Amino acid sequence: MSKGKQNSFFLKNTSAIGCTYEVRTKKLLLKDPQNNILQINYKKKWGEIDLIVQSGKTLKFVEVRYRQRDSLQSGSESLKQLKVNRIKKTAMLFLNSYKGNATEIEFNLIEWFDPITYYWYEF
Repeated sequence: MSKGKQNSFFLKNTSAIGCTYEVRTKKLLLKDPQNNILQINYKKKWGEIDLIVQSGKTLKFVEVRYRQRDSLQSGSESLKQLKVNRIKKTAMLFLNSYKGNATEIEFNLIEWFDPITYYWYEF
């Protein structure tokens, strides 16, 4: 297999895994009746936010990460400052057009290890 085809396979596989865990996160969040998913994969020029959720008076900007148990970095370690800055800049764009009643915001990371094991962080 040529290097280009290997990279293409890797990207498709990574995207499929990411999508799977975004769906799991969405289902997890929807178990709480206070949570309302406002956006999925909100994209702007310099960034993307996996999920934007309103929970009561709080807007949650959620980054979803999957890590194998033997991974060298945890999901929180893999979230570099550049990515955090991009998420926050993208969130500000969302807030400029937001018409809801939220009064607080949170930036969250959910790190999945398998279909049932996850950690939830604020950043």
